[in-house]
Amino acid sequence: MTGALLEMRGVTKRFGTFEALSGVDFDLEAGEVHALLGENGAGKSTLMKILAGVQPATSGTMAVAGEPVNFTSVADAQANGVAMVYQELALVADLSVAENLFLGRLDAWVSHRRLAARAAPLLEQVELDVQPLAAVSSLAVGEQQLVEIARALGHKQRILVFDEPTAALSAGETARLFHRIAKLKEQGVGIVYISHRLEEVFEIADRVTVLRDGRKVRTASLSELTPDDVVRAMVGRDVKRFTRAPTQRPAEAALEFEFEASGVAPGHITVRPGEIIGLAGVVGSGRNKVLSTLFGAAGTARVDGTRVRSPHHAIDLGMFLVPEDRKLAGLVLELSVRENLAMAILPRLVRAGLFMNAAKENRQVRHWIERLGVKPPEPEKRAGQGAAADHGGGRP
Repeated sequence: MTGALLEMRGVTKRFGTFEALSGVDFDLEAGEVHALLGENGAGKSTLMKILAGVQPATSGTMAVAGEPVNFTSVADAQANGVAMVYQELALVADLSVAENLFLGRLDAWVSHRRLAARAAPLLEQVELDVQPLAAVSSLAVGEQQLVEIARALGHKQRILVFDEPTAALSAGETARLFHRIAKLKEQGVGIVYISHRLEEVFEIADRVTVLRDGRKVRTASLSELTPDDVVRAMVGRDVKRFTRAPTQRPAEAALEFEFEASGVAPGHITVRPGEIIGLAGVVGSGRNKVLSTLFGAAGTARVDGTRVRSPHHAIDLGMFLVPEDRKLAGLVLELSVRENLAMAILPRLVRAGLFMNAAKENRQVRHWIERLGVKPPEPEKRAGQGAAADHGGGRP
């Protein structure tokens, strides 16, 4: 597209033998919201990380405002007006909110008073009411996400990439973000928006590009598409919709959970086999504290009267927790994919209480890599390395 703010042509990215992107074309106009969609592992984040200078392309070209570019670092991309809000939080937990907002642009001698004053207007833009000098670790995940967004807004951006920005935001916070995006459009900023929430895409996007298995399959105006068209392009087939009829289950089959923790009123939850219980609340309401308490990581919890002594005991009782912050609390990024997958089931993989049954471990790891669609399917790749850190889900 002649005159586009951003043009990416024939972008290919390989991680070892795995091809995450294959000859992808993508463009963006000034004052446009261009949604980039696809299943987990389709290559969306990888493409945008190339744009943001996080990692180089294996091949392909890129131009910003008609000028060929080849970003070698995040700072290089930011100097050219490209900023990205990552799906996975990229904050330094032990530093303050203000220090994180200006990380990489701090003077040798820092006046925290002046830094807090510089941070205040950025926090106002995202309507985040926290102390600028508070440690990031003291904030809820949703609040940390708003700090990420505020940091991106602090750059003189021409291109702004949002990668699943609303995953940890409440409805009100999401509405405020969309209002800010509308203002950025009026200022001529080009915005790439990645999301699995199609209702958001149809609310704010002008165009959509769909990736599938590392290849571009469609680019079109939103006015030409329905949600079913988008889903069909993402998965490569028609998706049937199912409804589940309510079933009556005997009361004695229910599991009774009781919990009590600081900041959360004592309560109980009843769950029957085959039942899904929704736990809702705004950021800071205690919803995550309830789950960590049930899993034995905080407070006091009982399952059918049995005290949950620890997360290890919770696993023995047949429970498992997928935490909100999977990088911090869900994975050991320095260990391999194999080691992370085996970690929770070690007792089943050990012989005589001492020796790892390597053959059984390999069978289990291969089974779960295939079942969950982990990409790249390389058990020995470090969990925090490259595409392995971005892709953890399978097909719907």
